Amino acid sequence: MPLRQVLEPICLTADEPERNQAVSRPKEDCVMVSEGFTYRSGVRIEYVVWRPAGVGEVNPIILLPGFLSSGWSAESTAEQLATVTVGGQRFLVVGVSLRGRGRSAFGPAAGCSIEHHVRDIEAVRSELGLTRPVICAFSTSVIYAIAYALKHTATLKGLILGDYPPRFPQIKDSWVTDIERGPWSFPNWAEAESWAVRTGFISLEDIHRARGRWFVESSSGEVRRLGSQWLPRRLQAENAPVDFSHCLKEIRCPVMVLKGTFAGSLLSDSDVAHYEECGAKVVCLPTGHDVFRHQSAVPAIMDFLQQLERSQRSA
Repeated sequence: MPLRQVLEPICLTADEPERNQAVSRPKEDCVMVSEGFTYRSGVRIEYVVWRPAGVGEVNPIILLPGFLSSGWSAESTAEQLATVTVGGQRFLVVGVSLRGRGRSAFGPAAGCSIEHHVRDIEAVRSELGLTRPVICAFSTSVIYAIAYALKHTATLKGLILGDYPPRFPQIKDSWVTDIERGPWSFPNWAEAESWAVRTGFISLEDIHRARGRWFVESSSGEVRRLGSQWLPRRLQAENAPVDFSHCLKEIRCPVMVLKGTFAGSLLSDSDVAHYEECGAKVVCLPTGHDVFRHQSAVPAIMDFLQQLERSQRSA
């Protein structure tokens, strides 16, 4: 499996978002981490790669974070998956910053439909030469994962969907306005980190990861959130509500759904029924919406990966 630029780490500054600088990012747990860009979907798309050091053959997992999150927001899950061994398999994990998230580009000419997001996923897969990846999506990115699977189902090994129904909703004006208001910039790091923890934008245990992942500092000292505050408005303008419930049977690869059982979960009983009717395995975790943060999430993913390996061997 060709990896091309994966093991050529780069570092970007806030003032020079496209300047590549070689930098080593060794990890104590023997995971090599690197960043890169692809332009294959027509805009600059950022991706982050976690690869177990000193390992030859690896199996790819593509992580699609939630709504406004970048590929870096999946770091904790990615690090765990890059260190595990399942049935003798090791895993290369790729976090994708879809357009308008992280350092991925977004402008007036860039489309923002579901199809455009599908192109972003395929651009990263193609750029890295990933063969039969497992796609693992959280929250609103579940919609893009389903749409991708419907178009590229023969190329996928499996699909993991985190606590979101198979529908793209009607986006409310009040929600768009709230996000646009921000705040999106802060006078210093202390203010940015305080706001992030207070609002739940970043958990307290992840705040040490915030610099360069969720926030960047300009030469003037101002700290700004990465991503585009205008993304929700464009999503609202370019996407009508879509329901994929009745298309799920067209997905040919195995599917696992992680559902939170506490308040905050976005999956209803009828949503679960739709998934189960189409052959998906539904795993319930004692948490709210943010299922991938729960301690049982990675073990559940590992079990699913093990089942995929067994199915492949028996095929």
